Amino acid sequence: MKQTVRVQAAYVQPVGTVVSGTWGNVLCQPSALPSASRDSVLCVVSGTADGGRDDIIALVEDSKLPTRDDHVEAVSVFPKPTRVPHRLAARLIHPLLTAAAALECTGLQSGSAPKVLIAGSTGAMPALLVQLLRSRGADPIVAGFGATLEPLARLGAETWDVTDETFPDRLAQVAEQGRLDAVLDVIGREDEPMLLQERLGASYASLASSSLCRLVDEGVWCAGPSVAAAAGSTSFGPSAFGLAPFGQAEGDGAEGREGCIWVDCGSARRALTESLALLEEGRIAPPPVTGWMAAGGIGELGTMYKEYLLWPRDCDTGKRQGFPGRDAWAGAEAGL
Repeated sequence: MKQTVRVQAAYVQPVGTVVSGTWGNVLCQPSALPSASRDSVLCVVSGTADGGRDDIIALVEDSKLPTRDDHVEAVSVFPKPTRVPHRLAARLIHPLLTAAAALECTGLQSGSAPKVLIAGSTGAMPALLVQLLRSRGADPIVAGFGATLEPLARLGAETWDVTDETFPDRLAQVAEQGRLDAVLDVIGREDEPMLLQERLGASYASLASSSLCRLVDEGVWCAGPSVAAAAGSTSFGPSAFGLAPFGQAEGDGAEGREGCIWVDCGSARRALTESLALLEEGRIAPPPVTGWMAAGGIGELGTMYKEYLLWPRDCDTGKRQGFPGRDAWAGAEAGL
């Protein structure tokens, strides 16, 4: 039975392949382009349940943009963490869902104490992954850069600076000892992830957004013009970079938007319920206000793309140094 929600804040964002490939279906509106030619979107509202005082977060099967105090029908409802304001609560679902889907598809189970490599230290996702992994008893390692590693170390992660000459040796040692269970790639996407299973004995999932993957695959000069054109075609501003905020000001996005809507399933709802409960209990902490507001936006996307570009390269394959790629990965024996 659908529940009606009085909207206080709302958000729509394209769903990454790790989510669509792990959970849920896609509901396309009749006038929408085929799902293969565009990203399906996740539509979230935060507000108050009609007829009650409970604050809730809800998924809706509509990509038109409601404004404050609109009443919309929700298909999935979750309690809003009490310490998170509505304008940020609407942004919680996508990163929580993405992180949970990555843990699910890589087969990471609670209580098994796996060792997990997080590739990338920029953006809001690494901190969320570290906390979720530790809540499951996992041992996270973050491979990234300089000052961005410091807050992740304070959360309990082991940190490796990929610009340090010892990085390939450390990764090779972990692989040889069979101590690496999974790789969660925040800033890129491997062409042949099965090679990680063969060479590292580790499962693989990319959490990179479709916008970031376009930049990685095509480069800023090829992907940039289409991104900029999309940004100018609606009132959403940063929507071309995978982010379309709405409900922030009266009249924003009044023309609406039609597309393919991601519809959750029972497994996704259970994962979201567990993650939101961890937030409510204080076992994981949301990023600072500025972190959630920037999550998925132009500034964060640019920072993550810069990290991908700055990652040292294997001179033979062009892939990230010390990181599995299409060809043999660069270990200590490669002289790097």
